[in-house]
Amino acid sequence: MSAFQARPSRKSKLYSWCKDCSNERRRFLCLSKPEQTKSTRLAKFGLTLTQYYLMLIDQSSCCKICGAHKNNVFYGLVVDHDHSCCPKRQSCGKCVRGLLCSNCNTGIGILKENPEVLRKAAKYIEDSLHGR
Repeated sequence: MSAFQARPSRKSKLYSWCKDCSNERRRFLCLSKPEQTKSTRLAKFGLTLTQYYLMLIDQSSCCKICGAHKNNVFYGLVVDHDHSCCPKRQSCGKCVRGLLCSNCNTGIGILKENPEVLRKAAKYIEDSLHGR
């Protein structure tokens, strides 16, 4: 049963497709209908494809934190939003902050999007570079 993901809303408590088949299906859909797939994902953030492309243009297709170009990062750029506004997987659209590479998005998430912790982390790195 470990090959199947948990799905609490189902009577069986499991998805009907195994993880490998589900991943393969997702890959197929992404490759066969990329615009439709992207549009569906963007809807979770209250964004349209046009709004997303305008954000890309505004950011020169680069991560808003590290400046990595979307073509140089594995997953491209992802939509970042303030989780304190919309803690679930969906966003109201008003709390979208920008487009980030997955590393930067994961990094700020792991540090709980806390500016003070992020500043301390930056100071820690800077201090270690200067041998203090």
